[in-house]
Amino acid sequence: MDLLVNCVTFNVKQQGRLWRQADVQIRRPFLNRVRSRRVFLFDQLLLFSKKETDKNGNLRYLYKDSLKTNEFGMIEKLDGSATDFEVFVRRNKTTERYTLVASDESERIAWTKDIAEILWKQHQRSIDLRNSARYQ
Repeated sequence: MDLLVNCVTFNVKQQGRLWRQADVQIRRPFLNRVRSRRVFLFDQLLLFSKKETDKNGNLRYLYKDSLKTNEFGMIEKLDGSATDFEVFVRRNKTTERYTLVASDESERIAWTKDIAEILWKQHQRSIDLRNSARYQ
């Protein structure tokens, strides 16, 4: 993760296991744009970056955005597409949506399976924390 630049709000090395990374197309509703991004899935973070080369021709990833995995939900398959899935965050009575377009159906299934596993583990952890707090 030393190739990631402009990521000043958190330490990437502290975001847990890197589950998956790939070049993915990202669509945002209301922006009418599709962006190609290198997306990294960690235990605690879904990170969006832009692949670029520096003046010496070295590959690097420019930090663009991120979502904490304990704050977002997922729709595993969007109607009419074998490759599209969505992650969303509800903030201040609005919902931010990110449509991710995998290269093929098997890649979409792999991404959504990993994200679902992370979300399930976090759900179980929050239940365990609530139950332990209740009995103290």
